[in-house]
Amino acid sequence: MASFSFTKRQQLVEIFLGFPEKNSLFIDLLKKKIEFEKNPTETLSAEILKIEDKEIKKLMNELK
Repeated sequence: MASFSFTKRQQLVEIFLGFPEKNSLFIDLLKKKIEFEKNPTETLSAEILKIEDKEIKKLMNELK
């Protein structure tokens, strides 16, 4: 089972609080994490991590 770093989750929460227009993405990510908790698979884990990495990078670039 994959573990998600606290730092990455904390970054996401802080970023999404600053970008309310991204709330639907945040909700979708939370749904995937709930699904992962019910049925942990490496594929779903990789998908979640990819979304987190991609969105953090994209939003951090918007802040520059």
